[in-house]
Amino acid sequence: MLTIGFSAGPGLFDWHFHFLDEPIDEAIEKASSLIDEIISGRVALIYSSVLGYFPGDAEDMEGNMKYREPDEIIELRYWRDL
Repeated sequence: MLTIGFSAGPGLFDWHFHFLDEPIDEAIEKASSLIDEIISGRVALIYSSVLGYFPGDAEDMEGNMKYREPDEIIELRYWRDL
């Protein structure tokens, strides 16, 4: 099993993804592709002041907005802007 993720900080959810049930060479290739998409800006990151960072897009962000806590900040960001 291969796992990649973000360390979100004290008290925030640490997003992570497990590549399960596949040969390790395929898991490494998929993980590398996802990391490349994030770093190159093809995949955005959603920042929640409650949950931390996780991959997503504008549509995902809109879906999260309906569950937003009163003082929660939710923003769409890109790796280059962090």
